[in-house]
Amino acid sequence: MAEQRPKPVSWKIYGGATLITALAFLAGIAFAYFGLNYRISDVENSLTDLFVTMLSYQEVAEIAELCDSTEYVWLLGTELDRIGEKLSMGEYPPYLLKYYALMEATHLKIVERMRKECNEDVHWILFFYGEECPECDAQGNILTHLKGRHPEKVYIYAVKASLDSPIVKTFKIKYGVDGVPALVIDGNTYRRLLSLKELEEILGYS
Repeated sequence: MAEQRPKPVSWKIYGGATLITALAFLAGIAFAYFGLNYRISDVENSLTDLFVTMLSYQEVAEIAELCDSTEYVWLLGTELDRIGEKLSMGEYPPYLLKYYALMEATHLKIVERMRKECNEDVHWILFFYGEECPECDAQGNILTHLKGRHPEKVYIYAVKASLDSPIVKTFKIKYGVDGVPALVIDGNTYRRLLSLKELEEILGYS
């Protein structure tokens, strides 16, 4: 039996396959890159639009106008929550997280004005959390449940305690936050995990 020689490699086929693989790889990188840029741009634009609107209520609005706009302030908080959910679902540049923290502080100031100047029965909670913190995850779930039970009465602002932001640093110094989880409820600091029952008792909803 004659010895069978291996068939010669078709360099055209090999080169074509290599080219297709390379193009697919580069296309994947391009889609990921442009997809990330689109997400960043989307969040950035949403934050900018929201910030301009909030500033008008924080600095310009007369008391009567503010007190007649409580529903709109709630809608602003809902939009802020929506943006926060986006930020929690992916990796975003630190400047966006800092921008978001500034937005939270701005909205909190509006809500505090509503409490004092309009006698609105609303409450705000600053939730300081950290990474790899099981108690923070548990506290976050409890706060989500609390928000679901009192959607128009409780405003919750999640703050990454390690974020290198002047707003976050100011909050931590002002309210004596030195660990996580920590909660600041209407200006009072709690340096431990709080149950749903405890939260509702503090807020007067028990």
